[in-house]
Amino acid sequence: MIKCVGCGATIQTSDPTKIGYTPKKSVDERTDDLYCHRCYRLRHYGEYKSVALEENDYFQKVQTIEHQDCLVIYIVDIMDVYGSFISGISRIVGGNDIVLVANKIDLLPKGIKTGKIIHWLKKYIADQGLKVKDVIAMSAKQGTMIETGLDTIRRYANGRDVYVVGATNTGKSTFINQLIKSYTEHKDDVITVSKFAGTTLDFIEIPLGKKNVIIDTPGLINKRQIGHYLSKESLDVITMNSTIKPRNYQLSNGQTLFLGGLARVDFVSGDDASFVCYVGNKLYIHRTKLEKAVEVYQKGLAKTLVPPTIDEVKALGKFVKRSFKVPATGEYDIVFSGLGFIHIKGNNQQIEVYLYEKMDVMIRPSLI
Repeated sequence: MIKCVGCGATIQTSDPTKIGYTPKKSVDERTDDLYCHRCYRLRHYGEYKSVALEENDYFQKVQTIEHQDCLVIYIVDIMDVYGSFISGISRIVGGNDIVLVANKIDLLPKGIKTGKIIHWLKKYIADQGLKVKDVIAMSAKQGTMIETGLDTIRRYANGRDVYVVGATNTGKSTFINQLIKSYTEHKDDVITVSKFAGTTLDFIEIPLGKKNVIIDTPGLINKRQIGHYLSKESLDVITMNSTIKPRNYQLSNGQTLFLGGLARVDFVSGDDASFVCYVGNKLYIHRTKLEKAVEVYQKGLAKTLVPPTIDEVKALGKFVKRSFKVPATGEYDIVFSGLGFIHIKGNNQQIEVYLYEKMDVMIRPSLI
C-alpha cells in the first residue's frame, strides 16, 4: 500500500474523481516520495480540489488515538482560538498527555508579550475543563520557538509516538514540516500545506530521530470556523498571512463599523472610544452612522461590503444580533471567530454586534 506523503491518502490509479488518485505512469516511474494528483496540483499550481469527507469521518479517524500510549500535540490558532478549539478533545485523545501549542503568533503586532498570551490560554482551557502538561506559543510558519517545541516533545514523549491534532487550518502540517526541515535531511516541505480545510486526509507518519515518530492527523472540522463557508477569493481577503496592521477608529456613540459584510459593530452608548481593529490587512472596514447602518448593509452587501458573496450568505445563515456591556475599567477584545478582534478600553460602553449564525463572537480581557 502506497500513501501520498502530502495528505496521507492511499494512492490509487483507477478513479480520478476519488481521493488518492495518481496516474499509473507516475506510480511506475516514481524514484522518490509520491504525491497524489490533488497534492501535486496544490503544491505546484495552487489549485485546490475539494474532497467529500464528512465530519464523522474525521472524528472517527482521530478518535483512535485514545487507544494509543502517546503524547498529543494539540494546536490552536492564536488568532481564532474559539473557532479552532475542539470541545471534545479530551474524549478524543483519552488519558494521553497533551501539550497545547498556540500557533501563528507571528501575526500579532510586535510588543505583545508571549507570557500574557500563555497566561490567558491556561485560564481559558482550564475553564473548558482541559488539562495539559504545557502551553507553548510559537509561529510554525517562521520557525519561531521551534526548538522549544522540540525540547517539549522530547521531555514529555519519553520515547512514545507523538500525534499532532487540531482543527483544520491551524498549522499542524506546517509545524511538522518545520520539525522535519530543522532536524532531518529534508529541506523542502514534505506534508502538503495550504489555507484550505481538509488538506491532510489520513495519518501521516514521519520518523523524527531514533526513537520518536510524529503523526500528522486530519484536521477536525469545527463548524465555528467561517472558512468552511467561504470561497477561495473570500478566504484570500480574510486570511491573515502577515503581521496585522492595527486600524484605529475613534468612534462616538451612534456610529457603526462594518468588517466587510461579515460583521457589523454598533456603538450604542458610552463615551467616545478608540476601536482598534486587528483583522486581515485586506479586509475592508467601513465606518458610518448607526442610523444609516441598515441601508448601508442592504446596498453594499456583496458589492462594497465583501466578503461574503450572496451564495456565501446563504451558507452562513441569518444576520443576528449579540449585545455586550463593556466593563467600566480595564481593556477588552471583542473577538470574531475567524476574523480577528477589536480592542477597546472599558467604560461601560453598550455594543451591539450583528453577524451570521455560523459565526461566533465573544468578549475577553485584552491580550494587547
